Amino acid sequence: MRRSIWLLAPIAVGSLAAGIAVAGMQSSGTTSVTANFTASLVKQKERTCDPSHSEFRVRFEGSQTSSDPRLSGDLEAKVRSVLNTQTGWGRTVGTVTVREPGSGRPKFHGRVVGVLEPGGGTEGFLGGRTVARPHVALLANFNLQQDQQTGAKQR
Repeated sequence: MRRSIWLLAPIAVGSLAAGIAVAGMQSSGTTSVTANFTASLVKQKERTCDPSHSEFRVRFEGSQTSSDPRLSGDLEAKVRSVLNTQTGWGRTVGTVTVREPGSGRPKFHGRVVGVLEPGGGTEGFLGGRTVARPHVALLANFNLQQDQQTGAKQR
């Protein structure tokens, strides 16, 4: 499995509610975890698809803290979003990587899919797995809410 997170704001703050499935040779189990992240927009491309739709390709970088250390570190999210500019509804897909601070070694890879809401919020799903063996799979839902005054997204 892969893991991803989607964001669409210059500054984003959000959280995950997740379950980690631990798979091993002898046994398996599920553990509940949480994570909080902050990310800043570092690259953005926008194009108009038609009079009522725009496409955005963006990259965010930031940090993530988690109740599970395998999910804490430097965060990078690359997403593609399509937004209906008349209604404010849209969709987003992308990838997320969490790296070890300092060394930059990957700790987690994932994919994300979500729905963009008219008020600036995003609801979605994240799936992925840790890099270190034994691999641990993550399935999580997430939500973000944009602060209309500062542009920050918060859960």
